[in-house]
Amino acid sequence: MPDERITKGSLALGLLSLFPETIRVSVLDDHSFRQRFELGADATIRLEPSGLNLTRSKLFSAVRDLLGSNATNTEVTSKDGGQWKVAFSETNNT
Repeated sequence: MPDERITKGSLALGLLSLFPETIRVSVLDDHSFRQRFELGADATIRLEPSGLNLTRSKLFSAVRDLLGSNATNTEVTSKDGGQWKVAFSETNNT
């Protein structure tokens, strides 16, 4: 047996896999359950063709920062740890 500790989250997900999808979805919708078992509910956004993977919450936070300030760019960290610049520019399409 590998010398590997099982996390609360992986145990909870393993046990949930024994139940029908409707029950899994209902349980995972419960914020207190996710918090208790340290489970995240963040989607991954993959941008092609670069294969860039960003968590939705980080990308949307960067976009909100740009739209709510006078800044023209900000940085966001990808899932592999790379830094990417997110920029805002207006175009006139008349």
